[in-house]
Amino acid sequence: MIDFAHRINAWIKISTPAVISLVLIIFSATNFQLPGLDSFVPLFAFMTIFYWAIYNPSLMPAWFVFVLGIFQDFIYGTPFGVASFVNLLLWWLAVSQRKYLIKERFIVFWLVFSVISLLFCLITSVLFSIYYQKFVLSNDIIMQWLFSAFIYPFLHKLFNVIHVVYLKN
Repeated sequence: MIDFAHRINAWIKISTPAVISLVLIIFSATNFQLPGLDSFVPLFAFMTIFYWAIYNPSLMPAWFVFVLGIFQDFIYGTPFGVASFVNLLLWWLAVSQRKYLIKERFIVFWLVFSVISLLFCLITSVLFSIYYQKFVLSNDIIMQWLFSAFIYPFLHKLFNVIHVVYLKN
């Protein structure tokens, strides 16, 4: 019985980043009817992938990042595969630079997140422009990036608490 409880506890800990990612995507797809904020949402999936790929990539494996992208495309109604491609590109970049980024102070980490997220917003815009055969870059994308860069420190702190206090014990 104790062995079963340990397995359940281990499974809950292992799935925590995945559940957080899914909940944040569903939350971001919810229309709260907020004036001025209804046309863009923070890059929650991007934030979770970036954080967990750096701090504990075993809890955010590539196969889940791919599935997360398909889920995003389904929830947001975007062309299937775009989010998976962008998410996997981000995951690969974060994991490949992990040994450098994990040693950095938060301000550097935040700056890197901000620059990479802007780059990926532009890549996503280009992919959507190709798919829809029209130019898709708008102020909403820039506002989405700014909003995401602004709220990232709060989510980073939350993820740190979850990672250090809950998952490491």
